[in-house]
Amino acid sequence: MKVPLSTLSGAVPSLAGATRGRQHLCWIVDRLRSDGELVLLDFAGIESATSSYLKALVFPFMRDGKTGVDGVPQEAFPVVCGASDLVREELRDLTSLANRQIVEALELSGEELLRGRLYGTLDAALRETLLALVRRGATTATELHAEAGASLAITAFNNRLADLHAKRLARRRRSGKQWVYEPIARGFDNG
Repeated sequence: MKVPLSTLSGAVPSLAGATRGRQHLCWIVDRLRSDGELVLLDFAGIESATSSYLKALVFPFMRDGKTGVDGVPQEAFPVVCGASDLVREELRDLTSLANRQIVEALELSGEELLRGRLYGTLDAALRETLLALVRRGATTATELHAEAGASLAITAFNNRLADLHAKRLARRRRSGKQWVYEPIARGFDNG
């Protein structure tokens, strides 16, 4: 789902405030079609956006114990696209201060994210797991555990993959008793 934020804002070039961010979030949530949907937040035509706006718009999609609002589907994945340099600068500052991650689309095929820029840092273990997930494509904790050898318990991989899902960097689906995880992009650059 592509969301043209300039249309939602009435062609106002600056997006400010948590109230406006929540209004746009509600509009998006009312129109989500299915679980697992990529939500392309299109900033084309927007010159700037404040941290309070971005937090209210993006953070409720994440399920990391710090956020989440009723009505936001568990499986929606927000991705920024068409961002100006000022919006990118705000994303860098926000993710740094809030210790969060946000993805910007660098390469799309339709609404499929081929390559994204990751704003915000991941700890070494999550970064390593995300890279393994990108390298392998769809995989399970059991498969990552087998690849790593006996150096880590399988629960470590379960936890890491669940964290990547909560941060909206990986999708997941059930296959028997296991979750199969897949990165939301085929590759990531650092923001």
